[in-house]
Amino acid sequence: MHTIYQTKAWIIDCIDVGEANKLFWLFTEKYGVLVASAQSVRTTKSKLNPILQLYSFCLVEVVRGKDVWRITNAVQMVHKPFTEYPKHAQRVIARIALFLKRLYIGEESDNVLFGYVSQSLDALQDFFDKDSINAVELSVTIIILHRLGYWDGENTIVHTFEKQGFSNSLITYVSKISSQLHLEIGEAIQGSHL
Repeated sequence: MHTIYQTKAWIIDCIDVGEANKLFWLFTEKYGVLVASAQSVRTTKSKLNPILQLYSFCLVEVVRGKDVWRITNAVQMVHKPFTEYPKHAQRVIARIALFLKRLYIGEESDNVLFGYVSQSLDALQDFFDKDSINAVELSVTIIILHRLGYWDGENTIVHTFEKQGFSNSLITYVSKISSQLHLEIGEAIQGSHL
């Protein structure tokens, strides 16, 4: 009998495997980034098909298999479906997911970072202009770099976010210094050698 593990997860990537299976990269609250398979999820009869969609948040149940985690069940969580975000926000969400997949290595938990990323997706529901959406992306990128130990640049953003979340004052501040932040982010990524 396998132990069933339950955790909140954000699907940051997936690929088709075989005729009906899929492999998912899950950014989870309790276990870091997991790579997990779901059997027959691409069939029309699959109960998991509508839930396990790219960039969706869900509560998943997984078991550790011999080579890979396996998704046994999932329940949709309350977040706007990806297709309902503005187009520019959709591109930002995809970049955040790719960034996490690239930098977050291993199955080590960081529930604080998971909460911050979840808040960023909530914030992207509230902002519709490109400048605000870009400021959310810059902020969450810095927060990811900071939490993963790659950031030693401008910390006002991290401290303000920890106190206020994605407040209008944070978005305004980030928008004003966005050029400087792009340079610092580039240096941090280059320094990470990833």
